[in-house]
Amino acid sequence: MKEKELTTSEAAEVLNVSHRYLLNLLEEGEIPFHDEGSCLLIQREKLLEYKRRQRAVAEEAMQKLTDQAQKLGLGY
Repeated sequence: MKEKELTTSEAAEVLNVSHRYLLNLLEEGEIPFHDEGSCLLIQREKLLEYKRRQRAVAEEAMQKLTDQAQKLGLGY
């Protein structure tokens, strides 16, 4: 295993998701990975890119909700 690669368990921990959820992301092609023997390995930088993209999506959604609440006068 290369230094800059993570196992699926390590990657799930970095994302704070379940191992099964991470495997689903890999199966859906959301995060690139490769097999090395019986292990699935993920490049650390690719995992962090995915995490940044997800954070940006979440922040955009939060901003939309905040804007909507302000328009409706809900005190935000």
